[in-house]
Amino acid sequence: MEPTKELIDAIDRDKIRQAIAMTPGQRMLSGPELYDLARMFMLAGIRNSHPDADEQEVRRMAQQRLDWGRKMERNHARFEDYLESLPSTETNV
Repeated sequence: MEPTKELIDAIDRDKIRQAIAMTPGQRMLSGPELYDLARMFMLAGIRNSHPDADEQEVRRMAQQRLDWGRKMERNHARFEDYLESLPSTETNV
């Protein structure tokens, strides 16, 4: 079941209300917390896609993705370029 536009708008309004209610300190801490959450999801996704990879390999793949993201920001690269740059064992991500 796809979320409706009304539901998405309601969630967005709620997130805005929560952000407005935050103290400056809470706002300052939310950035690193969101980064940690995104990194956790990225690592979980890699582990799910590569169940045979050990922790060192998972972290190497994560670092490769982060490095590529920085390169994309600098060079306005395309996501397809990233996929083409991966070794064949990681292209099924």
